[in-house]
Amino acid sequence: MDLLESVSLFRYDGWHLDNVLVSFSRASHGFSMLRALLTATVLSLIGLTAGSLKAQEEPRQEDLLAAVERTSQHIERRPIRWEIAFELPSGKEILVEVLVKGGQRRTRCFLGMGAGRLILLEVIEKDGYWYVTEENTRYKCWPYEAAFKMPALYTFMARGELQLYNGDEEAIGHFERMEGEAAVYRVPLAGEARSTVSAAYSQLLQVMAVSPVPNIELEEKLKTYREFIDKGSEIRINTRTGVIEKAGAINQIFRVTAFQKLRIVHPDTFKVDRQTWEDRTGSVAGEEYDWSDVILIASNPSWKPGSEKGDLETIMLNRKTGISRRVPFAYGAIIDACFSPDHRYCYVTGWIPYEGTIGVFAVDLETHEHFRLGSEPLLTGMNLVAEVSPDDSFLAVVQIEYEAGPLQFRLHLVDTESGDSIKIGDTHDMGSVNWLPESNGFILAIRENDGLLETKATRICHMDLDGKLTELCQGSEPRLLGKSRRILFKGEDGSWYTCNMQGEDRQIVGDGLKGFGSPSANNPADNVLMTKFDDTDGPRPYLVDINSGEAKAVDVGAGFWSQPRW
Repeated sequence: MDLLESVSLFRYDGWHLDNVLVSFSRASHGFSMLRALLTATVLSLIGLTAGSLKAQEEPRQEDLLAAVERTSQHIERRPIRWEIAFELPSGKEILVEVLVKGGQRRTRCFLGMGAGRLILLEVIEKDGYWYVTEENTRYKCWPYEAAFKMPALYTFMARGELQLYNGDEEAIGHFERMEGEAAVYRVPLAGEARSTVSAAYSQLLQVMAVSPVPNIELEEKLKTYREFIDKGSEIRINTRTGVIEKAGAINQIFRVTAFQKLRIVHPDTFKVDRQTWEDRTGSVAGEEYDWSDVILIASNPSWKPGSEKGDLETIMLNRKTGISRRVPFAYGAIIDACFSPDHRYCYVTGWIPYEGTIGVFAVDLETHEHFRLGSEPLLTGMNLVAEVSPDDSFLAVVQIEYEAGPLQFRLHLVDTESGDSIKIGDTHDMGSVNWLPESNGFILAIRENDGLLETKATRICHMDLDGKLTELCQGSEPRLLGKSRRILFKGEDGSWYTCNMQGEDRQIVGDGLKGFGSPSANNPADNVLMTKFDDTDGPRPYLVDINSGEAKAVDVGAGFWSQPRW
């Protein structure tokens, strides 16, 4: 997908997470992006997991580790149940309840409302399948391929895993007090982490200083961020079980509200043979395994016109059959995804819960195996976009580079075979990265801005594998058309044009296709998937014939649909 990406702020709002659209083509780009980057930085640091520890009398390390060992042994032999709560700004909570017995598992998600709760989702994992119940819908699918009606639930489920203290004393915090069985520790924000957050915080303050409209809500958030920088975060560890009962910072705090070592569970808990389940285990590519009509697209099926778009889920959609499956990424929210040329893998950038980074993965679409890619700094950074080369040798990954200043990104090349990566070129405010057909360079957009709110100009450039830039023409959102070897781009007037590889011979496409964006080219045919933005129905995907300018709607259901790509 293009760098018009959804970076989730994990701002809990009602039943979904509020996403900030990191728009690289609008005047508000700087403000939205820096706000998202600050939050992404904070998220990178609240992966303060069970490694931050140090009783009135402080508990001994050997006692804590012995508690962890007893809990681990129970989990191996007997059933266990836990419940984790995530507070929403509205005062409500999302609750994730998990019951595990051997190879069977039941996960339920609830909306907590005072003393009551409303069930949103149930997933029973048994015999290698998921049995999913949402409202009145029941279906059977492969793990992580369920396209939930509420995409944000994947993030809650990923963060709802039980965390045990792991004995890592290098990340130790200082002991504060005992509260019952819980040892309370304070984890300071220090070193490189503190510098990174402070830099992003300062950049956002600069943006606010020149903003023409006061933002009281954001000012309050900044106070909370400042407290996080000054005081760090709190961790609670149960000394009897070794379970981390509370951790996180700002609006990313989780609380373990129940933890039970069970002896038996009701015999009907994991039964699935008394209901009828719609079979969704078939491949999205059909029995003939034909991927030619399968596209990737971001969607939120529960979206209604006039409402916030909420979290988006990346799904695989067969345009011919209408079958859809979620990209089976196991860790929660997907930031970006692209298919390998043979469709065996889907390359993904996605959040890693409790690590707080956006990692780069190759997900095997047949086995669902995950392979993490990249060397430092990709292993610890915020990686927004991954584009695979036509020969499937490399991934081009765009990573946020905070230390270089506001809105600065660097391109990295990842060897898809070894997983190793290297930096190329300087930092830029860049987007719309396209590989050349020979896999020897890129067409991309480079934006010039004042470092704050306004984008002054956007240029379409060529970059070689050494990072050398050559300006081609003015324009934004370039997309390389492999068959005709021309470049599709948006002009300064909002109309769409093509030009040759030297940035010359500019030709308008159809009537200009105003209102369209986020192009993705099918290089063998020069057909382009685009999003048409509509204030009434929301964004919808279209297939555009570049030669005629004719646009045909892609048949999708209700909801929010954007950023389609081949």
